[in-house]
Amino acid sequence: MYPASFVAAVSAALLMGDFTTWQTLTGLQASSAADLVDAQQTAARDRSSRGEAALRPEWLGTKEGLTEDVPAPWTSVGVEGSHVRCWGRTYGFEQGPLPSEISAHGASVLAGPICLTGRSQNTVLSWTGDPPRVREQKPPQAVLSGQSKAAGLVLSGETTVEYDGMIRCDLILAPSQGAVAVDELTLEIPLKPQYARYLYHFPGRWGSVANSGYLPQDGWKSPFKPFVWLGDEDRGLAWFCESDRNWFPLDNENALTIERTPAATVLKCRLITGQTRIEQPLHFTFGFQATPVKQPEKTVWDYRIVHHGSYGLEKLRAVAGGGKIVYPAAGHIRREEGTFECWYRPAVDSERQLPFAERTWQGNRELFTVELSPGQAGSNYGLYWNGTEQGLVAWARTDGVVTDNPGYRFDWKAGQWHHIGMSWDNEHLRLYLDGKLVSQSPNRGFLAAPLERATIRIGGDGALAAIDEVRILKVARAPDEADRPFEPNAETLLLDHFDDYSNGEGGAGAAPPAASAPPVGKADAWLRFTSGKFGLAPSWEPGLEESLPEQLARLGVRTICFHEHWVPYQSYPRVTDADRPRLRSLVDGLHAKKLNLLLYMSRQFADNCPEWEHYHKEFLTEPRSGAYTRQPPQRAYYGCWNSPFKDFCLHHLAKTIDEFGNDGWYLDGPEWPMPCANKLHGCGYDAPNGSRRPTYDIFATRDFMKRLYVLTRRRKPEGQLNIHNSTVMVIPTLAWGTTSWGGEQIDTIKPPAKTLDILPMDAFRTEFMGRQWGVPSEFLVYDGMPYYAKDVLAYTLLHGVLIRPGAPDALDRISALWKVHDEFPISRATMHGYWNNRELVAIAGSPSGSLTPELGKPNAYASVWTLPDHGALIVVSNLSDEDRRPQLLLDVAKLAASAEPRVWDALGEETLKVERGKLTLSVPAWRYRVLRVK
Repeated sequence: MYPASFVAAVSAALLMGDFTTWQTLTGLQASSAADLVDAQQTAARDRSSRGEAALRPEWLGTKEGLTEDVPAPWTSVGVEGSHVRCWGRTYGFEQGPLPSEISAHGASVLAGPICLTGRSQNTVLSWTGDPPRVREQKPPQAVLSGQSKAAGLVLSGETTVEYDGMIRCDLILAPSQGAVAVDELTLEIPLKPQYARYLYHFPGRWGSVANSGYLPQDGWKSPFKPFVWLGDEDRGLAWFCESDRNWFPLDNENALTIERTPAATVLKCRLITGQTRIEQPLHFTFGFQATPVKQPEKTVWDYRIVHHGSYGLEKLRAVAGGGKIVYPAAGHIRREEGTFECWYRPAVDSERQLPFAERTWQGNRELFTVELSPGQAGSNYGLYWNGTEQGLVAWARTDGVVTDNPGYRFDWKAGQWHHIGMSWDNEHLRLYLDGKLVSQSPNRGFLAAPLERATIRIGGDGALAAIDEVRILKVARAPDEADRPFEPNAETLLLDHFDDYSNGEGGAGAAPPAASAPPVGKADAWLRFTSGKFGLAPSWEPGLEESLPEQLARLGVRTICFHEHWVPYQSYPRVTDADRPRLRSLVDGLHAKKLNLLLYMSRQFADNCPEWEHYHKEFLTEPRSGAYTRQPPQRAYYGCWNSPFKDFCLHHLAKTIDEFGNDGWYLDGPEWPMPCANKLHGCGYDAPNGSRRPTYDIFATRDFMKRLYVLTRRRKPEGQLNIHNSTVMVIPTLAWGTTSWGGEQIDTIKPPAKTLDILPMDAFRTEFMGRQWGVPSEFLVYDGMPYYAKDVLAYTLLHGVLIRPGAPDALDRISALWKVHDEFPISRATMHGYWNNRELVAIAGSPSGSLTPELGKPNAYASVWTLPDHGALIVVSNLSDEDRRPQLLLDVAKLAASAEPRVWDALGEETLKVERGKLTLSVPAWRYRVLRVK
């Protein structure tokens, strides 16, 4: 029935894993081709079951994620005459397959029709033809087709508009007869200037946000790029194209330009520049998408995501967390000399007798820290329990240089109180245990840095102890070990009995019988108090009433991400048999605490996974890229969504969520279109100069993301696709994210660096706000690379953007903001950004409130959110290096929702005094205030 050569070719394609060739040869879907191969008996009967499965994988040709339904929050596509409507946008096609009108977010954004202009045979192209006809209309899409003619050329095309507002135009440009010489051919996209304030283009460059920000006043020009977006703070329009195939000449440095005129800002895609002889049809595929793409059902303020995922998390006690008490160093400690002392109850036995690998508690335990700047590059000093040495260790680090590490090794038992002390002067650093001097060494740098802006910290991450009766003296002397509460004297700079901390002040343990005075320091919200040496004491001990999931839930966390180690192979889409019971326990345990779990997924394929041998040549991008390494030893490379890798992942991700019920996916790059020239799955093209050039798999990436969204939401109506997408605002692929998390590209910049220099405010408004894209945004900060989350939060909050919390102190800050959201749902409120809210709030001497040339300079700024029946919320941020006292002028009548409005500090409940609409605030450098008006 079939020639032997045909059967041999099909068999060879299967054995090589070349599914594209296989399907091309057979012209059939996967199941039909497999049946054909079986019928012709081309597969050897003695293959192993694994080999047999590799030739006929159950996942190939999967229908997962394919649907004719429209998933929430989008609405069905509608057609009225030549207009196609989808959620929030209308596209007009009166003049052909390219949009002639676009309405986005309530505004008509085009200054004229999108069109092909140029010259052919010394004649200006003037297209004539009938309006496009609607060939298909279904809830998820509408398809139009049409044809036009001009100067010996025929332009025919098919345009598809999908429910998320993505337009795909497949155009064929052909000579009407013979050959035609085309001198110039340009796709022109004219926008009204007010809707083209910002420019974003992809790909960007790691270590920079130069591809995001204001459109330069003199326009822009660039070689070919696959994605360009122009917009304002509320809306925009994207153009995209997978490759420069049929763009002449190759490597045109001015392939893309943006030109400004008073009437229009025009993006020009210069397809042909210079006389080109067209003998065969030229195919072009362009995409367009107006933004925002959807009205999000929830935002990052609702999802509340952290990265604590691990096997066994559901069984951990809250002890493993952090929590601390912080005091200002100014006035509480002297650089020249001093003494620190406290009572300390370890929660676990020391394990000095055991080899390090066998110790149950291997980490270090924070006790007393003086910090000017954190981390290994900072200036910080203190005393801690060292898990390697099994003893007390003091350290001094100034500007990243460690000069002191005296210590004392000893054994102790859990639950026994010990008196600990440390003193310093210009000559010596001394350690005391239970009243005895146990270590004395030269002081080579303890407290060498200026301390005016430093903090003192008691406890911290995993302290594994209870600490009571902290005292700091202004002189260096042997500490007082008397078995009684410390008493203040003339030498005392700081004394804390810890008896005055209550639930309302941050400590979450039992409140004291009668709090006679405000707490001395500030306790983190998740710090617990228990019975101490005398009265109450902060405790980091095991055995408290909370589990870690309970603690996270109490702090407001709702979603936990489990990174790639849920499987031993990078980005593998299915759990192994060994981990199956552990994942079942984790999902069930978190769900019992009303916590969602997202599992990690990327577009990488690891060389240690079972399928590597059979499929990697077909799956991977060419040239091969990625090369991510991890344990167990492996290298993972980028897969291409044009290949059957897409089927492999979708099939198994669906099975995973079916079996375990996880609540969605933490996506580390699968939305990132990759350049690929792999012939095995049809990527790339052969250019006229003989080179093999890549294509960006935008439409295949989009298909993967859309289908992943659909299969997730079918099973979990509120399922999440949280996308980690630094440098990748490619909206046709990003649109499927319930949230995004960007900003990692800046982590390669080395400190010191000025935040507004490396991340200008116009760049942040362009790339990281989320509002004009329709995908709620969260910002990523790695402390010290080059800035710190505690500083940058003042910046991001102005844009309604949170920084995802990692360390306990960060979670404490964000938890307090989540509580504000519980009282005033920012995610449902109307934002009046600092660039357009002068009618509501103005700051004397600041450009805040209008788009002025000074917007973006170090200053105080204010953003406002209003919500019916809730009044208003105002974020005031000081983005300068000096403390400020900005004077606000408030239109209280517009802001408030009551006849007798109150203005108060939303984080501290303090009522603020407003006189004749004027309010003066104290805002330290790179800090913020959150105000309520009602």
